[in-house]
Amino acid sequence: MAQKELTPLSPQNSSKPPSLFALWAVVVVCAAPILAAFIVYFFFKPTGSTNNYGQLLMPQRPAVTLNGKTLEGQTFEFSQLSGKWSMVIAAGSSCDVVCQTQLYNMRQIRTSTGKNRDRVERIWLVIDNAPIDIPLLKQHEGLTVVRVEPARLLPWLAARPEELAGRMWFVDPRGNLMMQYSRQADPKGIRQDLSKLLYVNKV
Repeated sequence: MAQKELTPLSPQNSSKPPSLFALWAVVVVCAAPILAAFIVYFFFKPTGSTNNYGQLLMPQRPAVTLNGKTLEGQTFEFSQLSGKWSMVIAAGSSCDVVCQTQLYNMRQIRTSTGKNRDRVERIWLVIDNAPIDIPLLKQHEGLTVVRVEPARLLPWLAARPEELAGRMWFVDPRGNLMMQYSRQADPKGIRQDLSKLLYVNKV
């Protein structure tokens, strides 16, 4: 029996290796529902109000170059804290009663996270060059104190100097400013937000 000759495939019919763009497209399509579910579940109630206590900043604000200096004279940038969440306040070196209350609240909130406390940093951004009360610092072991120029800091926080008192911000593990709290914010609400973020984000 004569065998039929096989017709060679033309170049048009040959399969092409998948492009990198196509692979990334598949990844994005697969990840989109998960990301959407995360946003809806953790940040939005059915009524349309947010499920978080603080004000979620949309879009998030990528870290700016602060060129800050720690009390030890080391350069500080939020990029150095990769993988950690940061609670941030900004105040003058005199640190009045409002500032001291913020420092206390940050310390207590971090402690309340238990085994996750090592994933949380407390940052005090000092906006002047006056001396800082050493006994105050001794009450807050592990607090990172950084002197920064207001001209670099204020546009990032979208705040005027007189608006800093009593406010607090969260910076995510990638250095993005993503949540802010007013002077009247309840520490319990802030703690709930932080616990939720630590649970969701395992970075």
